[in-house]
Amino acid sequence: MRALIWKELRENVRWLPIGLLVVTAVGYLVLPSIFTFSQSMVARDLLAQLAIIAPLLAFALGVVQSFRDLKPASGAYLNHRGVTRSDVFLAKTIVGFLLYAIAIVVPLTALAAWIAAQGMQWYPMRPAQVLPSLAYALAAFGMHPAAMLMMARDASWWGTRLLPLVPIAIAVFVIWTLSKGLMWAAICAILAVPVLTWVVATARQGWCDLVSDPSATKYHLTARGRCLLPLYLTAGAVGALFVSLMFGIAILEYWRRGIDLPEPFNAIAVERESKSLWMVTNQYKYDRVMGITRTNVLGGDPVVQGGQVNPLKPVPDGLGFDFFSHLTPTDRGVVQSDGFFTPLSMIAAFSDETWYSFDQRGYVLLYGAAAGRFSWKNTVAADHIHSAGILSGVPFTADPIGLGALAFSTFREAGLATPLVDSKGVYLLEDQPLSIRTLIAQPVDAIGLVTKEAGAAPSVLIRAQSQLFEYEMVDGTGSTHWFPEVDGERGVTRITVRPLRDLSLSAKLVQTYDLPPELAHRSELSIASAADGGWFLTSSASKTTVFKVAPQGDTLRLAFTIEPGTSSPPSAEDRIHVLNVLFGLCPGVMYLIGTAIAGWVSFSQPFERPFADLMSWVADHPVQTTAGVVAFVLVSLTCVMLTIRASRQRGLSRRPMLLWCWSVGLLGLAAPLSVLAIYRNVHREACSRCERPRRVDLELCENCGAGWDLPTIGAIEITDEHRSPQAIASEVLA
Repeated sequence: MRALIWKELRENVRWLPIGLLVVTAVGYLVLPSIFTFSQSMVARDLLAQLAIIAPLLAFALGVVQSFRDLKPASGAYLNHRGVTRSDVFLAKTIVGFLLYAIAIVVPLTALAAWIAAQGMQWYPMRPAQVLPSLAYALAAFGMHPAAMLMMARDASWWGTRLLPLVPIAIAVFVIWTLSKGLMWAAICAILAVPVLTWVVATARQGWCDLVSDPSATKYHLTARGRCLLPLYLTAGAVGALFVSLMFGIAILEYWRRGIDLPEPFNAIAVERESKSLWMVTNQYKYDRVMGITRTNVLGGDPVVQGGQVNPLKPVPDGLGFDFFSHLTPTDRGVVQSDGFFTPLSMIAAFSDETWYSFDQRGYVLLYGAAAGRFSWKNTVAADHIHSAGILSGVPFTADPIGLGALAFSTFREAGLATPLVDSKGVYLLEDQPLSIRTLIAQPVDAIGLVTKEAGAAPSVLIRAQSQLFEYEMVDGTGSTHWFPEVDGERGVTRITVRPLRDLSLSAKLVQTYDLPPELAHRSELSIASAADGGWFLTSSASKTTVFKVAPQGDTLRLAFTIEPGTSSPPSAEDRIHVLNVLFGLCPGVMYLIGTAIAGWVSFSQPFERPFADLMSWVADHPVQTTAGVVAFVLVSLTCVMLTIRASRQRGLSRRPMLLWCWSVGLLGLAAPLSVLAIYRNVHREACSRCERPRRVDLELCENCGAGWDLPTIGAIEITDEHRSPQAIASEVLA
């Protein structure tokens, strides 16, 4: 083994400088410039670059290491020297991992050292940001043994030859999507170990013996226990089919809906004058002249308990609608975070050019721009403002500026600065002088704004466990009529932002409400203003239950249960779509997994009923359900015929052919693809006993177990058996 490892090192070390050069260039490109500002983040950009470079590097090493020794002359020489195929494979894998690790680890270590030397003085970054990329690179090495398996396969067409790359590509993609932050980097590093073990063991089995017929182990003894390669290729066929279907469905949906004119959709709204509930049909339309997205109401109808609703009914002129506001949960991080920092964004409400980034340890870092260079100015904690270089005080539980921009979006549309929000309260960040003060000090599970009175500031609704708190935002005079009038269409955001320091805002608790048990366990909650000072509450479910909170005390009463629908009129909803046919191509195992997950959620969470909702949808859409079932049956019958044809071409016996046919219900089109990928197309001859075609590469017939008949000797035969001269002379005389 030592000689083989030295041989591989001597032959392939020349590729190491190329790998070092490529990864070093990637590390240099992701660094922020010290003179020109870039909003990129080191961890996210490095991971995005290695998502392409690392698998290609591992794949290239596997190809160049396998190509030479898979030639007949080289393979015969190694086997003649008493070297097994397993030794050759393991030596190539060890050397490939060593070269790959050096090419990845050395540049990333240098990058981490450079980050540690620079610190966070002019850009928010720390050395640990290279760890997610290292965890991903460990998993991406699986492309090396997969490439070796691809090169060793004797496939009849390139579709099945490339199939070993599909399972590891899917696994690497999943690990790449999870590699965010320190915790997930550790989880991905742990997940990479069984993934690599699985791929290496499978590739070793395929490298040593590609002749496999697992169902004929009674007569084909060399295939006994060779189950890793068939299972791996079957998983690859299912994965390739699933990715192809999802890609086709995405293209079809994109083509059907278009870009500028999406399909209409039904929504619940509150009429502004009467404060009554309506079901209206909206449609988004992009205005190319103004560069904004407008919302047009196509129709609507008041919702009456137990009555029919026509959301396409023409709306009388002069009516205006307020839609339900979503309460933003504070336990969810803001998007565009790499697990360490959020991108630098400018705080437009400040007098000077100030940028901020949220440190996942719970602090807001403020950066200032001067003479084309950025520098760390202050650290904002929940209780105090610190100078640069100090990370202390009460940390925030989430990105307070990002959550504040989401929860107080009405402020942004009116041209006002947004407060800060986390799960502990609401804060105001002001400059001249730079300070932070607590506006609302109480636990916040979710928060949102609702316009309750025309001309007044919107009320702040805070959800804390099973209670709802209503706050009024008042200025220094105690009035709520300080809020500027929002003109223009809905969806327009002002560019210029007015600071809040001159308003002397404070929050006044008005009312406290108890949530009904049906909504107390819902993570998503929407709210709208009702008549007499009450509130309409609803959750995001297929069948929307709307509650009304009365202003007197904490009494709650059920308003009604309605079905908003999706987009089309009710008379045209239940019709055959092209998607029903595509769903028929999905493997049955996907439906079993989805049903099992829905049943488990329904059993573990009493207030979540995905299985009941699924059955209700099936009962309400008989045409679409029937079309999907018919498509699935027709596709399954077609796959059975293809499986039988592929099994006969590959010389399978009756028993494995029947097993593959039974697997069509679970694998779908992946069953015939798996047969083509697993079994080689070998030559066959008629068996002298059962007269059925038998494979010439097996000593015993896979159908009846008969051996080969001895050939009839009609001439002199030279053999290598040791026989005495007397026996040879007697045969010649005879």
